[in-house]
Amino acid sequence: MKKNWWLLVFGLWLHASLAQHSTVILWDSSLSMIDRDLERDLNFLDNYFSKYPETNGTLISFSNAIIQESKFIVEQGDWSDLRKELELTIYDGGTNYEGLFETKADHYLVFTDGIETFSKLRPSFEQPIYFISTTANTNKEKLMRLADISEGRMIDLSKQQPNPVKNTSTSNENAISSISGTVRKFSGPLSKVNIINQNTNEGTSTDAEGNFTINASKDDIIQFTYVGMRPVNVVASSNDDYEITMSPKKETLDEVVLNANVETDETVNTGNGVVDKRRLGYDVQTIGSEEVSELDTDVQQAVKGQFAGLELPNDSAQENFDITQFRGRHKGMSMLTNQFGLVVIDGIPQETSDSKKGGFVSNIGATINPDLIHSITYLKGLAATNKYGTLGMGGVLVIVTKNAVGDKPIEEVKIPTGTTGTYSGNAASLEELPDEPYIKRLTRAKTIDEAFIIYLEEREKFGSDPIFYLDVYTYFKDWNNPMLSDRILSNASEIGFDDPLVLKAIGYLQQEKGDWAASVKTFERVQKISPTHAQSYLDLATAYAHNDQPRKALKIFKQAVQKNNSGEIDLLGIMTTFRNEFKNLIYRADGKLNLSGIDPIYLKNIAYNSRIIFQWNDLNSEFELNIVNPQNRFFTVSNTIEAQPQKFEAQMAQGFGTEEFYLTNADKGNWQFNLKYLGKSVSKELPTFLKVTTYTNFGQPNQQSSVKVIRLSKRDMEHQIAKIVVK
Repeated sequence: MKKNWWLLVFGLWLHASLAQHSTVILWDSSLSMIDRDLERDLNFLDNYFSKYPETNGTLISFSNAIIQESKFIVEQGDWSDLRKELELTIYDGGTNYEGLFETKADHYLVFTDGIETFSKLRPSFEQPIYFISTTANTNKEKLMRLADISEGRMIDLSKQQPNPVKNTSTSNENAISSISGTVRKFSGPLSKVNIINQNTNEGTSTDAEGNFTINASKDDIIQFTYVGMRPVNVVASSNDDYEITMSPKKETLDEVVLNANVETDETVNTGNGVVDKRRLGYDVQTIGSEEVSELDTDVQQAVKGQFAGLELPNDSAQENFDITQFRGRHKGMSMLTNQFGLVVIDGIPQETSDSKKGGFVSNIGATINPDLIHSITYLKGLAATNKYGTLGMGGVLVIVTKNAVGDKPIEEVKIPTGTTGTYSGNAASLEELPDEPYIKRLTRAKTIDEAFIIYLEEREKFGSDPIFYLDVYTYFKDWNNPMLSDRILSNASEIGFDDPLVLKAIGYLQQEKGDWAASVKTFERVQKISPTHAQSYLDLATAYAHNDQPRKALKIFKQAVQKNNSGEIDLLGIMTTFRNEFKNLIYRADGKLNLSGIDPIYLKNIAYNSRIIFQWNDLNSEFELNIVNPQNRFFTVSNTIEAQPQKFEAQMAQGFGTEEFYLTNADKGNWQFNLKYLGKSVSKELPTFLKVTTYTNFGQPNQQSSVKVIRLSKRDMEHQIAKIVVK
């Protein structure tokens, strides 16, 4: 009888195991998904978990990087915790699909529009993949193809009606080959509007004056989309010029009814002080002293089971278990990186356990008396990384004791280098920030949480303009939180994906902070959309060289030389800079490159005490560069149509914006470079971005370089852009 009882238990266990379903949910939280029909997405999941009521799963939220990765469990169809987390998603950043398909599961549910800003969507096909889309501007053809290969399905939940069958009539009366027109907003022309022929998938965009032309046949549906504006669909019917007016998505209400519902204030300690939870905009979970049981003998027991997505080791199976070994959100889930979270007690980050070394560092949890706990807050996602940067990657537990509270606010403690405690910008750097209304609001923020809330509010008004993200990135980088500032900058990459002026500015900023790998991807895109510009080859080859990819740099240089010899491009205007970079690449490779077929002119190294290069993203920019020598005498280099008409014309024709100077050991003393911005020969909304690259000991073993980026918008204002001391 007893033996049969165990067989029955084993059978029930086996049935439960077989019934358990595993699912990975990839949730696209990039800015392009901000207009998703969330209710339809959630309804889909509701139906899914009705079919699979017992599910173990992984939620991966991503934009320009993996934002959050956490486990979830659905029992008896209850997925309320997961639903709440999805509802609180903040949409920000470009789209990057790298590293998303590494977890094995029965199903992959990918909620995305398929936009490929930073990487191609290349999933593994070991399991069925279901792509779910509720946005109008979706790469449906790509998603359908990938779903078919994986034996999954592309599920279109958007409100758009199916496209009509393309008109194949050959009647001269009905036939048209293209349509043209102008796109406007209420205040004037609208540039960079994305235009797609829904029947042929051909696309284009409007120019600086809002004009466009696109191939179309009669009855084709032409869709106009722009971030922050309502999409417009037009049925092609004639060759007449079209006047398209786009309106903002959020319109002012004629009447507002206020309900006098009393709301109690709910505050939470995020590590930046006490904040109104309703203003945060992201999920933060907190327990107070009343939720700590008298039976809890240590902080580990007090935390256990209190927070969704927080995992604790089984203390009965592991000796020396401590609260510093909790697991929250992980990026990439790599066993080569530390997967444990960060514990902060009364504002002081504690030593972090290391999962790579077995984990345990000290028994911090045992030193905290549960009776003295005032509150415990679990931060994950943006809440964790806003304050603590990369230290918060695995989640953060903020523990506040009653001793720290008392009748006075918690004292702010400076966080170790590499995290985000205080704003590091000094008065001078604050003055250099753009004179824009959103920047003025941001500079008044006292914490990064407050600054992030202001950013989200200002994004509602200015978020359709890529310059907004370039400016806001410049502000946020001084919070020393690269995860957050990079995400903000990536928005400009997504909006300006086909605009070389925007992309070059982004590449400059990436190089300024030393992220040459990111700049390689940016300049690869620039070279693709501007293949006849000499500057495209120089920028990409230089990025490869600085990113320790000398073979790729050599290939670009050789390709440029070949194209130049065949007449496809003209390098004459930047030949000096081109040769110097080429020679420097070969010298620093130290014999590790295959130089067969290389012109001997590039094999002779050249060395300078100092070398300075000025490059600008908009070739229409006009300025005067004043160079002051050690004797306080100066000479001026003019980059204007009036002073240098032939040179200016050559820059436009050849596609380059570069000036180079060098100093030798004979030029001892202090040198100063000042630049007066004179505006543009053709009016454009985007300010000019100037990159200043300074080399010391160029072409020598101790060569060093630095990059500085200057935003030029105020005319007739002189900027001091570089100082060089030759000893």
